[in-house]
Amino acid sequence: MADARVPNLTDVIKGQTYLLEKLHENLYKLEALLYVGMQANLSECSDQVIEGFLWTIRDLIIQSKETNQAVLQKLMLTMAI
Repeated sequence: MADARVPNLTDVIKGQTYLLEKLHENLYKLEALLYVGMQANLSECSDQVIEGFLWTIRDLIIQSKETNQAVLQKLMLTMAI
């Protein structure tokens, strides 16, 4: 008799993989932005460009935090089963 939890575990692993790939993508974008920002002479940029740059970094950090929280919540739910 097959264990009923095996397909469920497969779904959990697929979900975790998706979320972790999303987290990796956000962190990669953030790293690239910060690298470019460190190489650029920001004093030559308009305030609007700098503001957009910083808001994009902020958005990526927020998205990464939310994705990380979703990963942790799913793991906690899985452990409770």
